Amino acid sequence: MLPLLFLAVITGASEGHLTVGFFVYLIVATALFAVVVLFLTPYLTKWFFKRSNNEGTTEFNFVLAILFVAGAISLFVGLEPIIGAFLAGLALNRYIYDHGPLMNRIRFTANALFIPFFLLSVGMLMDLGVLISSPKTLLTIALITIVAIGSKLLASWVTSKVYGYSKTERNVIFGLSTTHAAATLAITLVGYEFGLFDQQIINAVIIVILVTCILGPYLCEKYGRKLAVAQDKESLDDTLPERILITITNSDTIESLLDLGFVLKKAKKTEEPIYPLTVIQKDLKQADHEVAQAERMLGHALTYASGADVPVRLLTRVDHNIGWGIERAATEERITTIIVGWDGSVKESQKVFGRVIDNFLEHTYQRSLITTIKHPLNTMERVILILPNNIVHKPGFEDSIAIIKDIVSQLNATIQGLVIRDDLEAYRKASEQVHPNVEVEFQSIDCWNSVYKNGLNDIKSTDLVILLSARKGTVAWHPELETLPKKLASMNLENFIVFYPTEMKETDIRGSRGTEIPKELLLKSDYES
Repeated sequence: MLPLLFLAVITGASEGHLTVGFFVYLIVATALFAVVVLFLTPYLTKWFFKRSNNEGTTEFNFVLAILFVAGAISLFVGLEPIIGAFLAGLALNRYIYDHGPLMNRIRFTANALFIPFFLLSVGMLMDLGVLISSPKTLLTIALITIVAIGSKLLASWVTSKVYGYSKTERNVIFGLSTTHAAATLAITLVGYEFGLFDQQIINAVIIVILVTCILGPYLCEKYGRKLAVAQDKESLDDTLPERILITITNSDTIESLLDLGFVLKKAKKTEEPIYPLTVIQKDLKQADHEVAQAERMLGHALTYASGADVPVRLLTRVDHNIGWGIERAATEERITTIIVGWDGSVKESQKVFGRVIDNFLEHTYQRSLITTIKHPLNTMERVILILPNNIVHKPGFEDSIAIIKDIVSQLNATIQGLVIRDDLEAYRKASEQVHPNVEVEFQSIDCWNSVYKNGLNDIKSTDLVILLSARKGTVAWHPELETLPKKLASMNLENFIVFYPTEMKETDIRGSRGTEIPKELLLKSDYES
């Protein structure tokens, strides 16, 4: 906001209004404007929302009215509308729930209307002819870009020296602060309108916006991952009861899924029942027949579990989206482990497993096991555990290793760990600290291709392959994890599990939830470095 206030002074100077009266007017008008927006708007908002009866259209129109009125008043005061919009957002912030329908409407309007028009207007300002017209133009663009990025780099360097930050922390600060966008363009446009800047400056600023908006997120993602690896892991919440949810969609896989649930139940030493779930994708008023079929299928699960003397609680959900049904059931029943069967089918259009499984993996934090098991679990003689780079730093790593070692103990099998380009000693140390006392033979693998050529070249029907995977956007995620399940399926592996450890619950991610943004911006080579 400070450069925008300076811009008002510069604008006044360009018009010959730089007098004492001008400064008094600017200071008084700005102060009154801020007081009105920040203090009057909350009272007006509370009064309005109490009488709106949660009418979505009316509340949305009220927010837009506050936005446009604040922008118009800021113009009258002599400031840029972006200041009014910013102050309006501060005033309305506490009255609009982050997950509510009103915020959803605001985000939709911004993503579908305002942001595209902003980007379109920016593109129309650029004159490619001027951009390449002379060496002087290119020099101007280079100098402005270097100054814009260099000043942020200098600021982050000074800050890191003052507070004793590491090189990685300094680079994260630089990435967070280097981007230029709306405010920079607003200043430039006003300067252009008053003849302070020419077309060369406009082009240079647009290039700066483009370069910094690519550079900033890239640096944050790259060095943020390194910073996360260097920090101590948070402990998982162990106050929740250990409850296992098994989604059943096919009667042929009921027994294999339940067997895995029985083994996990013993591994977690829980007295809670197992929760077999069937989600019916149908309209609620037309699902009677499908519900009856689901109850018959779940009846077979009840019979099989009774034979093993394992208590169960049958669940049936009707939802337009199967992934949402699984997510809702996991939340309502306080589930800690989700087991889902996968037929291994590989389609060009699907992302990892398919729309249903990918959807619930993206929106849940619970421990999840995606399974393809074609032989009885008790016939397994060897477990091959694939461990991606940095997986040892995940909060749920020790918990996952303890479960896998317990499964190996129950099956009287051996276990071999394939560590992808990482420190073997860290994995040995972490494994030795968790029970049961099962020896894991760790082996270093130099690259992912070696996993397929050497690690999995002699797989038998009595081998169980477990990939300890990571959700996208976490410290252990690697692009190879997107395609690895398909590759395992194409190798005709008969028994494998993709194991997603428990994630820490999200605390405050305002600004990203509900907005489709890339979860990773790095090149594949960055994950190998």
